[in-house]
This record gives sequence, C-alpha cells and structure tokens, in this order.
Amino acid sequence: MYVINHGWHTGLILPYESLNEEPFIEDTLGYSPYYEFGWGDSDFYQAEKITSGITLKAILWPTDSVIHVISIRKNLHEQFTKTQIVEIRISLKGLQRLVDFVSASFYKDKNSQYVLLGERIYKNSRFLKREVVTKSRTTLIHGWLRHLKVQEYLLVLF
Repeated sequence: MYVINHGWHTGLILPYESLNEEPFIEDTLGYSPYYEFGWGDSDFYQAEKITSGITLKAILWPTDSVIHVISIRKNLHEQFTKTQIVEIRISLKGLQRLVDFVSASFYKDKNSQYVLLGERIYKNSRFLKREVVTKSRTTLIHGWLRHLKVQEYLLVLF
C-alpha cells in the first residue's frame, strides 16, 4: 500500500488484488492496478473554488463527507508527478483490515447500492457518499488531534 500527500488531503493507494470484495469500484472506474481513496468534507472536496468559508466549515463543523476514488492506470509516479508518495509495507492481515475499513466507509442505500455524487476531479475518478459517522464536538476535537498526530508522523515520512 502507499500513502500519497496532496497537501490538503492524504490518500491511501491500494492494489487491485486487495479489493476483491469491492467489484463496484472496478465496475464504476474500470480495471486499474491501483486505486486511491481519499476522505474529505463534501463541500470542500467537491468545490470548484475553495473559499475561506468552505474551509472554516470543513474544519470547525461536523459536516457530510465523501470518498474520492481514483483509478490509477499509469505508474504511480507518472500519474502523480507533483505529489509525494510513500510505500508502506504491511502484513496481509493488516492489508485486509485496511481494506475492511475502506469498504465500511462507503454509504450504501436501502438496496445496498453505492451512491455516486457530483463531478469528478479527474476523468478516472468518482466521488461517493461516505457512511455517516455521528460525532459529538468532543469526539471531533479528539479525532482532529489524533489526525494531526498521524499527519505529523506521515510528514516525517515525506
């Protein structure tokens, strides 16, 4: 697996073979050796223009979020020439736990169908509705603190 730094967002890049429980991804985006998954605030992530209002709302308020999935058809470093990518080696059990986490992140409607959203950033990407996670203000703050610690660790890797 790989971690990719996009500045505002960090994504996980997983190999096709690990996603055998998620045929929807290949059906929607086509076959690729890798897929990137990124989570973010729905309005911020899909905005044509980032404003201070959208940014503050994304940081300070509990809001809807989305998953952005990118089909990576080229060599990782060819497709993302201006981003930092780090390979992280994990056990097969760890990879399966990570794939289970990603799979559980997708919202499914009453017919167990994934919900596609809005415009895509790249022609080989899609936004999908994320499973709703109810959080209190305290949980959000603790989540951000944990996230920042993870970000600090990942920044050391980059």
